[in-house]
Amino acid sequence: MKKFLNISLLLLGALSMGLMSCNHEEKDIFDESAAERLENSKNYFSNILVDQGGKWQLEYFTTTGEPGYIYLFTFEKNGTVTISGNNKYIGLLTNPNNKVPVFGSAQSMWEVITDDGPVLSFNTYNKNFHLFADPEDIPDTEVDEQGYGHNGDYEFDLMKYSNDTLYIEGKKHGVHMIMTRVPADVDDNTYLNEVVALKDSLFHAKIPTVYLNLPSGYRYVVSGGASLMLSFYPETGDAISETESYNAVVTHDGLTFMYPLQLMDSLTMTPYTVQTFKLAPDGSLVSRENPEISFTADILNNLVIDSKLQWTLNLKQSSDGGFIEKYNELSDQLKAANKNYSLVKVVMYFDKTLGEEINPVTHEHAGKFVLAPTIKVKVGNKPKPQNVDCKFYYDVEREGEDVIGFKYNGDMDSFASLNSKLYSKLLDLASYLGTVKYHISTASLLAPVTLKMSETSNESNYITVDVSRR
Repeated sequence: MKKFLNISLLLLGALSMGLMSCNHEEKDIFDESAAERLENSKNYFSNILVDQGGKWQLEYFTTTGEPGYIYLFTFEKNGTVTISGNNKYIGLLTNPNNKVPVFGSAQSMWEVITDDGPVLSFNTYNKNFHLFADPEDIPDTEVDEQGYGHNGDYEFDLMKYSNDTLYIEGKKHGVHMIMTRVPADVDDNTYLNEVVALKDSLFHAKIPTVYLNLPSGYRYVVSGGASLMLSFYPETGDAISETESYNAVVTHDGLTFMYPLQLMDSLTMTPYTVQTFKLAPDGSLVSRENPEISFTADILNNLVIDSKLQWTLNLKQSSDGGFIEKYNELSDQLKAANKNYSLVKVVMYFDKTLGEEINPVTHEHAGKFVLAPTIKVKVGNKPKPQNVDCKFYYDVEREGEDVIGFKYNGDMDSFASLNSKLYSKLLDLASYLGTVKYHISTASLLAPVTLKMSETSNESNYITVDVSRR
């Protein structure tokens, strides 16, 4: 009995200590009132916003129906804020016909207020920023948006601060966005012009299709990059039933999607979620969440034979040897024949309607690569020289992702045949292309509008070609 009482007393003592501990914890948690905690939170975020010069970049989104926009804020302790942007809607404020991004900067007031939590409020009108929250019709669309406009926000719940990044949420529409600290000495106009320039360089209208590459090599086909309203579908999937759309914003150093991309690698059955991308030195966009995921155009020797593209020889950016030597010999021969004759240009492209038929049902052909010099010569009885396209046909040989060769068997059209007999250097030019292999490189793997094709046997001999749509 005594033993039982001792155990009971020990248990009662332990219970009492536990209760005392719980009471102490509750006192720590609730030693401030809700009003005090809100006030402290308000002061905490207010100090963060003005710290280190008070300059921030906002990746601003309205709805999934339009791209995002970059704004710069400079917060001052006196409650003023300078808001700068560079987009077409700022231009439309003063020019109803504007179609290009325009820089604008204006000062207004800001404050961190309290509601259910701390809220960043731009509480006096700023024409460059509040235009997205105004319930007015959007000037450059066919839809009447009167009454709601862009559906943008101008007040933001302050959710979290970490590593010079503020995570915020639009108070009315609930869109999650991020603000990142920018050095105080950054010039707003210069910074935002660089954002516009990066946008123009990332996705080029002349390269209509790019790819999102997963670690296994599986790819998604991507279009609409120039508008930042991007469409995705698996390369092995159906473009109609499996296409998904995401809107994005170009930042100062990359790209951010409004919502994370949900991707599935059908080769490995691995799911991926990515949202932010950084511009890499090779011109690709690399995922910050997974560096093995990137945006690029097609592999380089596929680009050369993309039937939607045409490549024009750029003499100013080509070396003097190899193919260019043959080019100059032909040009000299034409001028020697007649001072009004000339070699106008040289284009190259892949024609998938040529070559051997490889599918009797669809009548699909193997295709041929075409070298088409345009020469200005006398044609028939016409009194003045005319431009004539002379077409030579090649089979394509590829190695890896960036080496290509063109096998020439003497195939040509009637104009090429006739003029090769009159001007031997024309055939020399065409034949030379079939004697070498080229290593292809480019300044930007995402927007390869210019390709450098260097002879694999002599890298100092190279031609440069510029893309256009066929």
